[in-house]
Amino acid sequence: MSEIQRGARDELLVVSKAYPAAGASSVTASIDLGVLAGGEVPKGAEFFVKFPASTTLVATKKATATVQSSNDDGDSDSFAAVAELANKAITGVSGNGNAETIVYWPVPLDCERYARLSMAIEAAGGDLTALSYEFGVICNR
Repeated sequence: MSEIQRGARDELLVVSKAYPAAGASSVTASIDLGVLAGGEVPKGAEFFVKFPASTTLVATKKATATVQSSNDDGDSDSFAAVAELANKAITGVSGNGNAETIVYWPVPLDCERYARLSMAIEAAGGDLTALSYEFGVICNR
């Protein structure tokens, strides 16, 4: 079985956000999936989050990412977790810190038009606020 060839990033479909403080969460700006292939999610599209390397994520504590979506960018349809997609997390290692990590989720074909990422840092998880993570969409072939 051949490995998926991940497509080039389109910078219009990538947002970055500083990590929230420990014990808190924050959300990225939304990405309009309607700009993809005439408003339809192309087969093989993936969400990704890039967790940068750090020396401050406390050992055994987690940074957890959740993809959320909305039909109208939250105007009257509130953002909610995309049910088909599991949360992704990184955990601090012994001595604190984490390696750069990129994780992927397939974009469900019935995903609502606007997507964003909610990031939560576990209580007493350390100070990652000087760092930013990236969330985006790539179209694979």
